Amino acid sequence: MKKLLLISVSALLFSVNGWAENLEYCAGDKITWHNCIGKSLEGDRKYEYAGEYKYGQKHGQGMMLWDQAKFEGEWRDDEWYY
Repeated sequence: MKKLLLISVSALLFSVNGWAENLEYCAGDKITWHNCIGKSLEGDRKYEYAGEYKYGQKHGQGMMLWDQAKFEGEWRDDEWYY
């Protein structure tokens, strides 16, 4: 599962459309992540998100894996938009 996630995240972060080409990787405490690309385990490690962050929240292009479900697309204010 982790190998699949790594491949999916890599493909997402370096996709052909280049949505994240001008963003740096997030560093430090997650609450400070702003205009960067990060990966985090959330919900007591029940799901994993990789994508853009703004003010410590999922915001922009990203992908979440939760059990066998995959949510990919636009995120706004920490919620999946579409």
